[in-house]
Amino acid sequence: VSDLTSCKKIIGVFAVFICLMSFGFIGADVDAAGADFGTKTITYDGFTDNDDGELTAYISNSDANAVVVKLVVKDLDGNQKASTEATIAANAVNQEVSVGFGYGSEGTKYVKVYLYDANGTEISVSGPHDIVVEHSIWKDWVTYLVVVIIVIAIIIIAYFYIRGAPDRAAKKAAALEGTSKSAPAERTKYDAGSSRKSKRE
Repeated sequence: VSDLTSCKKIIGVFAVFICLMSFGFIGADVDAAGADFGTKTITYDGFTDNDDGELTAYISNSDANAVVVKLVVKDLDGNQKASTEATIAANAVNQEVSVGFGYGSEGTKYVKVYLYDANGTEISVSGPHDIVVEHSIWKDWVTYLVVVIIVIAIIIIAYFYIRGAPDRAAKKAAALEGTSKSAPAERTKYDAGSSRKSKRE
């Protein structure tokens, strides 16, 4: 019994050792620098001086296992604009990884895009890339002033239209009443004329 127990312990320890070794190999694969920027050019969209935009990088992975990467966007002075983590599938080609950020002014901005592995080791860097930040009309106070004026004008027009509704209804009723009163008179006139005509005959 003692020998059997010892044998089970040895087998258990060996199994744990194998598991740890397996995790070690998997971890090495996941942390390996198999990921890099893909063949597609980094793109951006939606940048204005009033709204954030989105930058999209395309990452490929030559490893047989998924790889965790960190995408970091920096300006040319090295200041970080944005970052995000993503899991790149095994043998992925041009997998999209997007990150959002913004600028408070219009014009052409320049950034570099850095790719790090799960341990924070730099894998690759792309750039500089130029981002054209458009001017948003909603940043101008004149735009809001025009909107306010239009709203006020609509309210005033609606007010006078509703206020004049009873007068219009009264005029319409009076017109209908006048028409109904004139109809019997016309009929009487017609009947009298017909009577005189029949007497002459």
